[in-house]
Amino acid sequence: MKPSMKIRYRKEAFIDELPSGFINPASSEKFLRSSFSGDNNTLIEEAGCLGMRSDFGFMKGEYFTGQQEPRKSHEPGVGMQIWQQLEYSEQATGWIRLPQFFRRSTTAFIDMEKQGVEYWLSWSQHARRYRKKWLAQKTLVIEVITKEDFVEAYNKSTLKVSLRELFSKSIHRHSAVYGTDVSFLVVKERATREILAGLMAVDDCSTNRTFHPVAFIVETAKKTEASLGLMDYWIKETHKKKIRFLDLGIVWMPGDPSSWKGYSQFKMHFHPRLIRYPAPLIRFFWNH
Repeated sequence: MKPSMKIRYRKEAFIDELPSGFINPASSEKFLRSSFSGDNNTLIEEAGCLGMRSDFGFMKGEYFTGQQEPRKSHEPGVGMQIWQQLEYSEQATGWIRLPQFFRRSTTAFIDMEKQGVEYWLSWSQHARRYRKKWLAQKTLVIEVITKEDFVEAYNKSTLKVSLRELFSKSIHRHSAVYGTDVSFLVVKERATREILAGLMAVDDCSTNRTFHPVAFIVETAKKTEASLGLMDYWIKETHKKKIRFLDLGIVWMPGDPSSWKGYSQFKMHFHPRLIRYPAPLIRFFWNH
């Protein structure tokens, strides 16, 4: 599914309010622990308002996501608190609203409660056509493999070396935190057993959500239906597990890196809904 470089999102794709039952990923302790790397991070456990504190030595940063306002920090030293609201609210005295270009990136999700058994009927015509091609072909097959085999194949992908190193760490962090709730899905050539594409799926039971920290494809597979096959398999498994939200992660918006465009357009073929978060709030603290 080769994308063009122009992306035009349907107006109706953006949600006006979060669906009933939606729980933000940052409400999950496992998600927070797997999202921050290094030993200088500490989980902040407030009632109804989890966060993460990073200690940079000369200052500290505290990060929160949700509608409940975080309490003022009593941590010794100098630092700042960053509060990402889910929906815009003016009731935040003592906070500074950052410019909109500091916003958290727009994210896409599929509410599986809105999908019927024939989930593919809501896809774009282009995606439905590729799904038919995928189901008709006999040369490629999807398998679940070990983390070690996944990492080995991932290192042969088309991503830049710097990004491969970054996401390799993410693979290990999420695996360590989520354990058996992680699945490594790959597309293989049936004859040669060569891995052409892969997707790491993580199920977060506390937020009734599945997401993919890492996905890849090798150069020779870009003109095949491998990526579409992985998405179809992942969605089908999500149905079986009765997980409500399938989180497709960030999508490109003006001001974001142009390298996001291709994968963002691919995601939009599945007609997800989009969450456009407001710009975050910030306040500083200095405690003796």
